[in-house]
Amino acid sequence: MAEALIGGLHAAGLPGEQLRVLVPEPARRAHLQERYGLELCKPSSEALQDRDVIVLAVKPQIMGEVVSQLQFPEGVVVVSVAAGLSSDTLRGWISNPVQMVRVMPNTPSLVGAGMSGLYADSSVGPADRAKAEFIASASGDCVWLEEEAQMHALTALSGSGPAYYFLFTEALRNAGIELGLPPALANQLAVATLSGAAAMARQSEDDLETLRAKVTSKGGATAAAVGSFEADDLRRLVLNAASACRNRSIEMGKAFAQDAAE
Repeated sequence: MAEALIGGLHAAGLPGEQLRVLVPEPARRAHLQERYGLELCKPSSEALQDRDVIVLAVKPQIMGEVVSQLQFPEGVVVVSVAAGLSSDTLRGWISNPVQMVRVMPNTPSLVGAGMSGLYADSSVGPADRAKAEFIASASGDCVWLEEEAQMHALTALSGSGPAYYFLFTEALRNAGIELGLPPALANQLAVATLSGAAAMARQSEDDLETLRAKVTSKGGATAAAVGSFEADDLRRLVLNAASACRNRSIEMGKAFAQDAAE
């Protein structure tokens, strides 16, 4: 995700010299330096002193350790992309008062087609929100959430959603193979069909229900397939999966908060 954000900002025309990236691994620093022409350095207490925005793009399990090595300028905008870590937990690890914004991107950000959700409480003003939105939108679309608790639902929808898409595409490909198509052809058809349908849904003025109805002729072959999905209660399966994802996100957030308190 960190490189997806860097790549998006680079593609948006932000000069590499305006970005300072803290990377502990030498090989990773060399890769980013060569590809984006960035200013790179190891994490240290002095590395962030002249920054306007600080992006925390590390795994939540090591966030506390990473933050403890850094000195945050008072009032700086801190953008966290760590899943499950609440604003209060993060603020508790940072000694100075900061403007905290949480961002939940997804993996299509790697190809400039991401969907990110942002949250900031009322203490974060419009100018600082705009800075965070600029970063998030560099690798795709973004939306603002009204409540931090909605991050769990957003994780279940757009954050983890690409995995659901890949699973369904895999299942459709496998069905094509079972029905007699060569594996490579079945894969091509499944991927192109679902990505094409997604593009059509994005560009059409019709809602999803109308689009589905237009391709489902009464008594036809598509209607037979849709009827099978309905008989197996596909909607309930999807809701159960999304609920499981949301609930696990909540559990992780509570665990991180408890660890931080200890």
